[in-house]
Amino acid sequence: MDFEVYCDESGLEALTNKKAHLYTAIGGIWINASDRNRLKTDLSAVKSKHKINGEFKWNKVSPAYEPFIQPIRKDLLD
Repeated sequence: MDFEVYCDESGLEALTNKKAHLYTAIGGIWINASDRNRLKTDLSAVKSKHKINGEFKWNKVSPAYEPFIQPIRKDLLD
């Protein structure tokens, strides 16, 4: 089975400047390569429905974003 891995980081400035951020985080997700196109299409549809353009920032997630986040969480975890 082939996988694709997507990673992201936040707060790397804290590695060289402790006053920049309190924490540094690195996260990732592994998906079956065969699911890539479906997940990409589904994510685009959810972003379009909620009028989110470009990259969305997880640090801006709040209860108001739950209708946007729930379909993504369900798609990735099911």
